[in-house]
Amino acid sequence: MTGEQLKKSILQYAIEGKLVPQDEKEEPASVLIERIREEKERLIKEKKIKRDKNESFIYRKDGSFYERIGKDEKCIDDELPFDIPDNWEWARLESMIILQSGQDLTANLYSENIAKYPYITGASNIDFDNVIINRWTNFGKNFAYEGDILITCKGTIGKLAILNLKKVHIARQIMAIRVFKGVLNLYVKNYLKIQIENLKNKAQSMIPGISRDVILRLLIPIPPLAEQERIVEKIEELLPMIEKYGKAKEELNNLNAVMPENLKKSILQYAIEGKLVPQDEKEEPASVLIERIREEKERLIKEKKIKRDKNESFIYRKDGSFYERIGKEEKCIDDELPFDIPNNWEWARFGSISNIYTGNSVNATIKEKKYMNIEIGYNYIGTKDVGFDSKINYENGVKIPYDEGFKIAPQGSVLMCIEGGSAGKKIAYLREDVCFGNKLACFNNLVLSNLYINYYLMSPILKKLFENSKTGIIGGVSINVLKQILIPIPPLAEQERIIEKIEELLPMVERLKN
Repeated sequence: MTGEQLKKSILQYAIEGKLVPQDEKEEPASVLIERIREEKERLIKEKKIKRDKNESFIYRKDGSFYERIGKDEKCIDDELPFDIPDNWEWARLESMIILQSGQDLTANLYSENIAKYPYITGASNIDFDNVIINRWTNFGKNFAYEGDILITCKGTIGKLAILNLKKVHIARQIMAIRVFKGVLNLYVKNYLKIQIENLKNKAQSMIPGISRDVILRLLIPIPPLAEQERIVEKIEELLPMIEKYGKAKEELNNLNAVMPENLKKSILQYAIEGKLVPQDEKEEPASVLIERIREEKERLIKEKKIKRDKNESFIYRKDGSFYERIGKEEKCIDDELPFDIPNNWEWARFGSISNIYTGNSVNATIKEKKYMNIEIGYNYIGTKDVGFDSKINYENGVKIPYDEGFKIAPQGSVLMCIEGGSAGKKIAYLREDVCFGNKLACFNNLVLSNLYINYYLMSPILKKLFENSKTGIIGGVSINVLKQILIPIPPLAEQERIIEKIEELLPMVERLKN
């Protein structure tokens, strides 16, 4: 339950007579209502208010509630939203209040300079139950007085505040509710808070907001005055606690919303730092693995399957530090390394351990004319087919015939979007051979585990490096930049343990989201 829901529940309990105990010795609400009627008669005789020819009189008879308007009388039990205690009564709000409508002033009649009367124009003058004054006038006519309940009735409707100024002019976006003696304005205000949603719903069919009749015809439960005081006191006592609860609940909800994603990031970060699974000194170190990768590259170069990189990077340990040799140049790269790695791990550039390349562009016209509805061929994967959840839509209706000569991303390689707003965010491991678009990069690794590369590309540190490396392509990253990114290399056996542990933990994290 949110703080707002709890607040509504407490207010609902209050107006149903369930928040504080009743006292049978107290003067019942029927006597209070009778005094209000006498007070209204006095004000009518003094010509301070006008008589309402359609005034409502609600009373109990034979265990039911009846309403008399003029000569008409009817049972209103079906209209009552809930039961009330025996010493309470139902009334129309019009019987308990004087309702003052507002009137707009022309621009020449008010300003920001202090004048005789503050001028309240609308919802912008009410903020968290407080009244804000920023306009003044010497030509007031439609007044609200200290203690009146202000309610916005046009534009942003339903905002409430009790006026703490002696006398203000109100515009037509505001109505002032003045309660008769015997009914507390704070009780009526809290009752109106419960009714706000109903008022808004009724306002939807009216232009441009809540009418006088809607407010006046509202049914309100009236407790004895002493119980009204206890209700208001209890609400005032509880509201600060509800505010604290609401903030705590919101913080908890925010934490629950971000925790699974943060947990996923932590798991991946621990994995690439060598902290997720234990090391085994008996295992073949990563340096031997990297040597095998270099031998494999030499074989592929001789077979003319890949080209030799004249600026090939060789990273190695020396005197407790990491050094990099490119051509004849050699330098220490300790300052470039984002974190420490275990002794049996090594650092490398992506270009040294992976074959990275982009695919072929297939525009919409070619798709429609040539590659749609083909039954046999490679599924074609574009950026839209790679989801932010690492899933790929293979069956998108576009296939490339096997003999068409398009670049292939083989099963077990990794695709990553490298252009646009999804650059570096859409990453997926391939479960089959595909053709792919030129806004995607394929990582096809030599000897190394592609799944380890997949999870490294998804890790927080890589995303930071990716964001910092954006260059060469608008809203994306070039292949050359990808090749320069550093990657920590574990022993092959540890890569397998890392993958196994990640794939054990990530489904648990996913369940937390749900």
